[in-house]
Amino acid sequence: MSTTTTTSSFLILPAPLRAFLATFPLHTYPPISARPAHARPTQPTIWIHPPLSDLLSADVECLKWQAYIALRGVTGVRVRGDVKAEGGVGGRLPSLWVPVPLGLEGKEGGEGEGELLPAHLIPAWVDREKRMEGKEGGELEGYRDAEARDESRAWVALLEGTVHSALITFHPTSTTARISSIAATLTPPPAPLTGLASLFPPYGAHVPVAELELKYAEAVGALSERLGGDKWFLGSESPTPLDALAFAYLHTILHTPAPAGQLRTQVTRRVNLVAWERRVSGAVRAAFVKADEV
Repeated sequence: MSTTTTTSSFLILPAPLRAFLATFPLHTYPPISARPAHARPTQPTIWIHPPLSDLLSADVECLKWQAYIALRGVTGVRVRGDVKAEGGVGGRLPSLWVPVPLGLEGKEGGEGEGELLPAHLIPAWVDREKRMEGKEGGELEGYRDAEARDESRAWVALLEGTVHSALITFHPTSTTARISSIAATLTPPPAPLTGLASLFPPYGAHVPVAELELKYAEAVGALSERLGGDKWFLGSESPTPLDALAFAYLHTILHTPAPAGQLRTQVTRRVNLVAWERRVSGAVRAAFVKADEV
């Protein structure tokens, strides 16, 4: 005589309990993705924190990369401000969503959704785009000579150190308060050879507000004096990574709502910085178009 026992018999609930639980039905819903639904990309699209004005991000870290792309001469890049940070690579924005390069179709990650790049891979993508156009960036990246490129490191340290610290100190509600600098996306951070991927400001050290205000005023004054009447910083004939970085900070300071007034005043006193930011702003904005948001 054989007896067959099934485990399912042990899972049958008593009728009174089933009737009680039936009044509280369990509904399941599909998972919500932080990334938007999209088809295969036909144009590169940068995902940024919500814009402050027109197509430019209110977040200085996103704006640095927008300026970098635009000033390197890449145009027609679409902008999306409706993607949550969790949707970006590593939970960070900006991220750049691009079509898969020719020859990689059909490989893993090459179907349907294109290629999603973290911020620190944007320079490599820009170089690839320029090579496709038959243009080479060159080792000097727009600087007039090696000495100017080396000098740019000091100005990058000033912007990413003193100016950045003042911005997050006097405007703590700004999205710039997030520790998400370009250099911080790399481990370990690289040497500041390109200007953008550079030293990032130390966090955790207490600096008296009065001292920080003084250092910030001196930094803005030095920046204004170094620019003078030149078209680009350090006398370069074409824009460099330093110009992209300087524009991001100047634009954020000039267009960030109060209580950043004390920061804005130091910039508005320097007519050449205001005029330069206004001119570059138009060039940066012209490189982007609004993408359809879903």
